[in-house]
Amino acid sequence: MDDRQAWFEQRHDDPEYLFELLAIDIGEAIVARMEALGLNRAQLAERMGVSRARISQVLGGHDNLTLKTLVAVAHALDASLSVGFEPRQRVMSVLDRTA
Repeated sequence: MDDRQAWFEQRHDDPEYLFELLAIDIGEAIVARMEALGLNRAQLAERMGVSRARISQVLGGHDNLTLKTLVAVAHALDASLSVGFEPRQRVMSVLDRTA
């Protein structure tokens, strides 16, 4: 195991780290849906009635999005939002995802 992998392994139970991973996943899911619909950031902003800067915040992965915001994004993307809880498993590190 190299130093980077060890760093990720040490953080797999850290809520802040898990938040960051989830925020990235959400941003990627939004972008994937935008691409499927052929939407750019300006068009999503218009559909949501917010500024392009707000869309950048949403997609940046550093904003703690509310459920209300997530529902608004889903509505603007003609999608449904689901939230669930699954038994905790080892979180795949960024290195595992790119392998």
